[in-house]
Amino acid sequence: MRTRLLVTAAVAGIWAAITACGSRTGVLDTASGDASAAGSSSGGVSSGSSSGGSSGGSSGASGSSSGAVDAGPLEAGACPPGESLCDGGCVNECVTTVAYSQAFFLAVNDGYVGWTQKAMNGAVESAPKAGGAIDVLSVGSSGGGIAMDATNVYWSSSTDLLSIPVSGGATVTVASAPQSLSLAVDSTNLYWMDQTDLAVMRVPKVGGTPVTIATVPPPSGGGYVRYALAIDANSVYFTTDTDVRSVPLGGGAVSTLATGLQSPLGGIAVGPSAVCFMVIPAVLCVPPAGGSVTTVASGGEIGSGVIQPGRIAVDDRNVYWAEGQEIAKASLAGGGTVILSGQLHDVAAIAVDSTSVYWSSLVMGTISRITPK
Repeated sequence: MRTRLLVTAAVAGIWAAITACGSRTGVLDTASGDASAAGSSSGGVSSGSSSGGSSGGSSGASGSSSGAVDAGPLEAGACPPGESLCDGGCVNECVTTVAYSQAFFLAVNDGYVGWTQKAMNGAVESAPKAGGAIDVLSVGSSGGGIAMDATNVYWSSSTDLLSIPVSGGATVTVASAPQSLSLAVDSTNLYWMDQTDLAVMRVPKVGGTPVTIATVPPPSGGGYVRYALAIDANSVYFTTDTDVRSVPLGGGAVSTLATGLQSPLGGIAVGPSAVCFMVIPAVLCVPPAGGSVTTVASGGEIGSGVIQPGRIAVDDRNVYWAEGQEIAKASLAGGGTVILSGQLHDVAAIAVDSTSVYWSSLVMGTISRITPK
């Protein structure tokens, strides 16, 4: 079963007529091609705008919102159950354009969204999650994966792993390493997949000597595989061309959690109770300690679109993923797929926090979020 929460441009006219009747439904966001939920009685259309470029230090290009209702000033907690505050109004779902940029990989911390892109010869940028000026943290040094902790952004260039304060500052070389498409960070270390030497690596995030904590077998059929990893408090979880495996953070015995897969192409994510990954065409999950592999969702366009790590996320209740031109979710307990947003045009990456789902659209050049998730 597949459920759509938000309308797309094809039914925008019908949707506007519905909202004109005063129902709490969606208003089309023309900046992202989505419809966000709003309790509007006018059925208007919101067209997100961009101000400023994204070069040299800080540039203002973010923070437009959709689904807004001019209902007078409200405070958080003033909305009825099941609705959220969005630009001064109470809505079912709020879709917001956080920034305008072509992000290939995304990461979030408590206050910021960070991303890498291929424009400007590989820029690293960040912006407040609530909207605000884009900080261009680095130019000409990216194209690879990204991770964030409370204070810093970490990313992979063609030759190094680098870090910089999330709001800008001096760039630090953490380690020399070939470009990686998948990074993760904890309180002490930075982890990455070495695409050249086929290994899971670890280094202190303040810099130091890299350590190999697991090796990855070469692809059984040859060719190039976009390996991915994710971490929790105990282990690193990673993909090969046919398996999902885990290894303790400090190194040790490698466990195989799932095998015989058809190329896990869309990345891997871990939550408190599940390790989830994408194949074509399914989203699969397995307990972190091992056990039965469960098909959470299948069919549709799962696995299509931009093929790279970073297109799946998981929390304590749901798994979220990008499929084709849509953002979807499904409960880890089962119950069918819910389409959160559609007509997004080449979703490259997604990320989640405690309240929202974030994603990047390459064609539209936007980084957006939907709240609540």
